[in-house]
Amino acid sequence: MALPPKFSGHRLPLGDAAASSAPHAGVHTIELYLDYVCPFSAKMFKTVANDLAPKLNSDPALASKIQIIFRQQIQPWHPSSTLVHEAAVAVLRLAPSRFWDFSGALFAAQKDYFDVNVVNEPRNQTYRRLARLAADSAGVKEDEVYGLLAISDKPGEDGSLNSGNGVTADLKVVVKMARLVGVHVSPTVILDGVVANERYLSSPIEMLQPRLLPLQAVDVLLLAARSSYRAGPASRAPTTARFFSSSLINQTPRLTCRTSILSSVRPTALKSSPLALPRSFSKSTPRPEDAPKQPARFLYPESLVIYHGGAARTTFLGMLKFAMLMGAVFVVVIIAPALYRSGEPLWKPAAVITCAMIPLAFTLFSTSPQVAFVRLRLPRFARASPELLRRYAEAPPANAVVEVGVLNFHGKPRVVALPLARLSPTNERFGLVNWTVVEDAAETNKRLASAEGSFTIWHRLLRRPLKKLNIRERGNDAKEAWVWDAVVAAAERRNR
Repeated sequence: MALPPKFSGHRLPLGDAAASSAPHAGVHTIELYLDYVCPFSAKMFKTVANDLAPKLNSDPALASKIQIIFRQQIQPWHPSSTLVHEAAVAVLRLAPSRFWDFSGALFAAQKDYFDVNVVNEPRNQTYRRLARLAADSAGVKEDEVYGLLAISDKPGEDGSLNSGNGVTADLKVVVKMARLVGVHVSPTVILDGVVANERYLSSPIEMLQPRLLPLQAVDVLLLAARSSYRAGPASRAPTTARFFSSSLINQTPRLTCRTSILSSVRPTALKSSPLALPRSFSKSTPRPEDAPKQPARFLYPESLVIYHGGAARTTFLGMLKFAMLMGAVFVVVIIAPALYRSGEPLWKPAAVITCAMIPLAFTLFSTSPQVAFVRLRLPRFARASPELLRRYAEAPPANAVVEVGVLNFHGKPRVVALPLARLSPTNERFGLVNWTVVEDAAETNKRLASAEGSFTIWHRLLRRPLKKLNIRERGNDAKEAWVWDAVVAAAERRNR
């Protein structure tokens, strides 16, 4: 892409080419689309400024064959990105030759403009800090920079209320440049007009011949970007010392270009010098489809606990049932037979058995409807966010399923899956039952058919279907108790 004269400061001055604002014939162009609040862009900028630029400046012949252009890439998901780029445009207008100096200072202090450091700061206050940084690093006047950046709290002369500041027009041009070539993120590297992020070589600069200079520059830049993506923000940027490792210097430098993009730069030179990469760098880039598939991450589990009666309460009820059952068994099996064998009248063993069975019957009658927990089975979309979960709970479909956990007569937990549509609010047993399970005729016939020939008492005691439930309106210990409230409201609307 052509470089407008007023943006000539974007170009990194290299050797004799520093005096010219337009590239001469034979010069290869590398465009760096960088964002001042992007950690990966900072790594790439430091690599260019500290490693690549000194190398090229030390050899005028090499510097005359390449130009590096800084392209400002504003990323809207960083709100402060616009502000810092506006400051860079202001410096570019006032002192184009100091643009790279200011960019280096801005990258060095980029954490000062991250979201947490500007969220409570007025916009003009951030502009004031940027103007002060420009004065300290680029030698421009602080008031002039701030004058271009400051936003007035009064309408413009034409009555406009949203006209921006003194650099808004130039900033629009910068944004259009990136849009025209389809750049959306930073850092992005464009070699001679073609995006080359995924094309990288691995030989250090000393090991390549001068005629392959454009490939050398791309080598350093793209290794910096690739290292940033892999290692994360905490890693340090690649340096020349890392590239010049002894294991590489001792190897025979060979270069193989497998990309049509890079081969189009110097096709004759590449064909005449069939070199190969060192083995440590010659592995092909893994394709996304070859990477191991990671399991999808959800905010909520597949079965979400929406009601819990409390661990202490549930444990107490289970122990109470078991104790009453064991007490009744002890009386019936040991105490009553002993009284009978001792010659006592029959009414005494019968009275003892009755005294043991009455508490057991009352306990089972009052505690059998008690529900320990309720889990709601969620589809994949409802597990992604609280808002989607709320929508699902407020209007559950007809096939929504809940898992109801109760305690059997002997205190053992039991979980039964029920369609949510079969739960209906009620008021029975003096308030001990507030939910009833509507009987499904087809399911009942299927259950009775499968129970033929089996032990009736076993099915009646341990595998009997749930009909009466008690789910307390208060005392819900579930973390997502609000989901149960939404389900109750939906059930009440359904039964009106």
